[in-house]
Amino acid sequence: MDSTSYREFRSATEAETKDIAKGFAKKCKTPCVILLKGELGAGKTTFVRGFAEELNISENIASPSYTYLRTYQVPDKEITLYHFDLYLLSEKKGDTSSIFLDEALEDPNGIVIIEWAEYLPKSFSAPCTEVRILVKGGGRRIFEFLNFSNKSQFRNLGATEVQIRNS
Repeated sequence: MDSTSYREFRSATEAETKDIAKGFAKKCKTPCVILLKGELGAGKTTFVRGFAEELNISENIASPSYTYLRTYQVPDKEITLYHFDLYLLSEKKGDTSSIFLDEALEDPNGIVIIEWAEYLPKSFSAPCTEVRILVKGGGRRIFEFLNFSNKSQFRNLGATEVQIRNS
């Protein structure tokens, strides 16, 4: 059984943020759940855009703030990318019953990416990778990857690695 693992990457540009996401997408196997956490403007949607680009999804990736969910089919594969934005759930106190989250989590060919994962119910317990995006001065970002299921997703992400430690 894998212990919780941690990796950290740094980004100073939108392109570098997308590169971090692309590196992770290369290693992601279905089913996969990614929880994105960070302040407004941290780069969560940019991360999803880079991830989707690596999967060859050509559709415009926009944050589903008012619809909670957008789905994208990965070309030539039986994989669906479920892109959730839970920002407005803060008003509903984490009630996910009406946004099809359970259905997405049950898809064996699904990749679920959740922006504003802070608003998930406290009972949420799916194996996942949590990505915390910390905003620093000058547009710099620190991406902290915490994996609660499978350390192999963290190896060889293709981005500049700063630090690795096991918790």
